[in-house]
Amino acid sequence: MTALVTDFGIARLVKGGDDESESVNDSTSYSSTHGLLCGSVGYIAPEYGLGKRASTQGDVYSYGVLLLEIVTGKRPTDVLFHDGSSLHEWVKGHYPHKLEPLVEEALERRAPNGAPVYDKNTWRDVVIELIELGLICTQYNPSTRPNMSDVARELTRLKQYLCSTSSTLLIEAACDKVGFTD
Repeated sequence: MTALVTDFGIARLVKGGDDESESVNDSTSYSSTHGLLCGSVGYIAPEYGLGKRASTQGDVYSYGVLLLEIVTGKRPTDVLFHDGSSLHEWVKGHYPHKLEPLVEEALERRAPNGAPVYDKNTWRDVVIELIELGLICTQYNPSTRPNMSDVARELTRLKQYLCSTSSTLLIEAACDKVGFTD
């Protein structure tokens, strides 16, 4: 497994601190560092290139790029994306009818060396949901992106789905071992 570090959260850094006493509105934007682009190539929200200020919507974009990177195994700076395309555009070109190869590759990376992936359908559903979440977070228009609270709720829902399905599978497997059947 490869650790990934990205730079979402720039809006808070540019703001100059993390004062929890202030409520941070998702539509609030903060002055960038004298017109410089804030962030790493591939993760910078498109609006920053148009002179917009660092914002929480830009952070959501960067997080979405990270999600797509994790699921697809492709970096946003890969040669594949140098033709004026982006990771978002590349994944969107596969959505929804050509996702199967991306999903299969993601499942393979989850269980390398031919190890079995238990309940492949559940993991397939989760991978597709993560791709959809990544695409929603990386929309070109900042006002159409979700806020991070919505993203966190969706990730929590997916985690609960995985846990409940895994628990059910474990219980069924244990019952099968001891001879209990319906």
